[in-house]
Amino acid sequence: VGDSVVYASSADGWLYALRRVDGSQIWRARIGTRAVSRPCLDGDRLYVGTRVGQLLALAMDTGARLGQVEMRGRTVGGPLVVEGKLLVAGADGYVRAYGRGDLAPRWRQRLGGRLVGEPLVLGGLLIGAVDNGWTYGLRPGDGEVVWRKGLGGTPQGGPVRGPRGELLIGLEDGRLLAFAAEEGEPLWEVRLLESGGVRPHCTGEQLYVSAGDGYLYAFALPSRLRG
Repeated sequence: VGDSVVYASSADGWLYALRRVDGSQIWRARIGTRAVSRPCLDGDRLYVGTRVGQLLALAMDTGARLGQVEMRGRTVGGPLVVEGKLLVAGADGYVRAYGRGDLAPRWRQRLGGRLVGEPLVLGGLLIGAVDNGWTYGLRPGDGEVVWRKGLGGTPQGGPVRGPRGELLIGLEDGRLLAFAAEEGEPLWEVRLLESGGVRPHCTGEQLYVSAGDGYLYAFALPSRLRG
């Protein structure tokens, strides 16, 4: 969703730009398949990852194709623009960085598994939860692993910024974990279910968790303790 435009892809391989006010079509562009993650709006460009492993750069006003990159496997996370680089996670277990304008390769980092949900930029790091039960904090400039932590289970979705700037990850075994984003240190853990996944959602100071038992949980956060 942009300031005045909504971008949406369809199963027949078209990407549409629609006016927010009435849904009327501004343009459509042939991308060959459905987009598999949220497009990235950056200046006058729109970046899109596809199911067939393409990273596309489109003109935001017309949908004209400005460039493309062939990746190995479909996009599972991103694209995101961070520190002048375009970051994309692929189904082959790699996170790759490309030049924001020329789409030239900058670096790649293997995570050893497939990213679950969208990655998150928090605490100056690119943070992703992986289906092998680990979460990683990468330095966007060069892709180096600053920290990695075992979750003790499979993540239910991507990482979420908590109401106090912490990193939240819900697991398929019913636990919700919180970490410090900068160094990955565990902060707290809550078990909501004995079985069934949990997925956190945060809006400002409000923390909600959707759970596999069909309920939505709302948390009242206590004030910080004073020494």
